[in-house]
Amino acid sequence: MSTFNSADIAAFKDVWVFCEQREGKLMPTDFELISKGRDLANELAGRLRRG
Repeated sequence: MSTFNSADIAAFKDVWVFCEQREGKLMPTDFELISKGRDLANELAGRLRRG
């Protein structure tokens, strides 16, 4: 079993963006969130994940 070290900042470099959809379509603000998430992930040298 692996242990989780909350002091390890590298474990927190990925960026998650949660998007809302209605009737199968993304909301207009979701594109802004994804764009800002991409900028932040690039700055942190992490990955952008969508949920």
